[in-house]
Amino acid sequence: MTIYIDESGSINNHMPNNKYFIIALVNVTNRASLKKSYKRFVSSNFNRLLELDGDKVSPKTGKLIKEGSKMFRKGIFQELKGSQFDKEMKQKFVVY
Repeated sequence: MTIYIDESGSINNHMPNNKYFIIALVNVTNRASLKKSYKRFVSSNFNRLLELDGDKVSPKTGKLIKEGSKMFRKGIFQELKGSQFDKEMKQKFVVY
């Protein structure tokens, strides 16, 4: 049996606007199929994922809004990070 566990959110007092903490568990019955699907998703969306992983800078102030380089290091894919996805990519991933 293979179970993947992931969390999202914050359970400390440093982020008072983030009032949700989520834990998800996925029971994988076919590990090889999941790995193949994951790789296909990344390869078919590689350029968009790379774009989403860039630093987000405010056009008005020029200040950094959101730090990038969470999914890629030196242009090499590391792992998917939902926090770097926009709404469209989140929906695409769930449907995929």
